[in-house]
Amino acid sequence: MKKKFYALCLVLLLLWIPTGAMAEEFIHTLPNKCTAFLVGNPLTGDILASHNTDDLLQIASISKLLTYYITKDAIVKGDLTLETRTTVSKHAADVGGSSMYLKEGDKVNVQELLDGMMIISGNDAATVLGELLGGNDLGFAQLMAKKAESLGITKFHFINGSGLPDEREDENRMTVKGLFILSSHLIQDYPEVLEYKNRTRLTIPERNLDLESTMKLFGDYPGVDGLKTGYTEDAGFCLVNSVDMNQDPNSEKDDYRLITIVMGAKTEAARNDLTRELMDYAKKNYINENLLSPDQVYMTIPINRGDKEELSLFPEKAFSQIIMPECRISFSEELNVPPVPITKGQIVGQIHIFKDGKEISQIPLLAGEDIGPADMKTRFKRFIKNIKEQFIFLWNCVHNS
Repeated sequence: MKKKFYALCLVLLLLWIPTGAMAEEFIHTLPNKCTAFLVGNPLTGDILASHNTDDLLQIASISKLLTYYITKDAIVKGDLTLETRTTVSKHAADVGGSSMYLKEGDKVNVQELLDGMMIISGNDAATVLGELLGGNDLGFAQLMAKKAESLGITKFHFINGSGLPDEREDENRMTVKGLFILSSHLIQDYPEVLEYKNRTRLTIPERNLDLESTMKLFGDYPGVDGLKTGYTEDAGFCLVNSVDMNQDPNSEKDDYRLITIVMGAKTEAARNDLTRELMDYAKKNYINENLLSPDQVYMTIPINRGDKEELSLFPEKAFSQIIMPECRISFSEELNVPPVPITKGQIVGQIHIFKDGKEISQIPLLAGEDIGPADMKTRFKRFIKNIKEQFIFLWNCVHNS
């Protein structure tokens, strides 16, 4: 009987423990399993949970995300196309590690190189792209630095486009926060990078090539659609992961995307398990709140001397926030309405958004329609209407006293 009583008490105790406290306990255990981690919202830049985000770490083949980015930029600028063919150098053919088995003198196009780099993490493919765009490893490393700076990333060290260590055992390095910024911009600028979720194998019959993707979570966890694995002896097992949380048929959450980053796990299995745990953590402890929509009236205000008596105000843009359920969101308005005429789309104020009392954003308030000055007839009618309303108000006060 006592055992049953104690068991019941234990169950009740576990039920009583706040979800937030259990979530914090889980997060505190992760630094023992990896060098660094992060969970964040790529659309807003909000970081939900993280550890060791500002230290420069070896990033191994995650470097290839930047190589992909720079290649796509070059295509947009017209410097090359997906069909552009180039010749494989001896240096590119001789690089080690993951490979699509290119040989010196092979002719390959940019599309093949991108596929080989992103699906099977081909170091030879990344090196060929680096030579095509930068001339050599050093030249391409300079392009990588320039691109990183343009994204607002301030801490980095690059030596090549593949992420392999050089003969001095030097390696590409970035911070986890920098990787989050890079990944967030990449999927917004080139969302087609997420289509690699449909390419679980790289098959090129003319090269007798049929290799499995390094992204083992494709199809394994609902919604996972990117992005890149990495491994070297010093970096450990790393993964930058993108997940569309709305793709989980068991989730009742609103549509939102997350990026999870795990660096320095001890094994490939541990890396994948930690990534699953981070996604589960976010799913269980956060909700996506669609707070503002440019298609919905935020408020209506009276307008003096206008050809309309009221003006509907709309947020300039949508605003959502991934938050814990117990988080408190509040708003305040700062109006600066000019005299008529007022033009549709004109800024007439600001919405201040607060999370747990701290301001997190400001969104302009726009006029929802044109309002011109009222003519004399309209103004006279309103004058008479106001007199009637005041008379009725005074009459009711006297009558009810």
